[in-house]
Amino acid sequence: MSFLAKKICDAINNSSYSKSEIARRLNVSRPTVQAWTTKGTISMDNLKRLSFLLGIPINYFLTSELPEEDFKEDAVKQKIKYLVDQVEDKDRVVLDIILKILS
Repeated sequence: MSFLAKKICDAINNSSYSKSEIARRLNVSRPTVQAWTTKGTISMDNLKRLSFLLGIPINYFLTSELPEEDFKEDAVKQKIKYLVDQVEDKDRVVLDIILKILS
């Protein structure tokens, strides 16, 4: 099992999602998710999407170590940034301020 496959497998096993649910939510096949966890064959786009779905910073999958406190903080920042990107321009100012405070 490759380094990336192990990281993906661990992340999925520690989540509340089954492989089938992940496949459904990311619009990929169940065998595709299985390949991610056994071979580590995943596109960067799908890795980003998986990272967001699981609430895990993408760095977790790409580095050998990520302290637990950084893991949680990065996941929150990542979700906030995603939400900021989704709002209307008029509401973005307040959310940008929140994101800067958290940085």
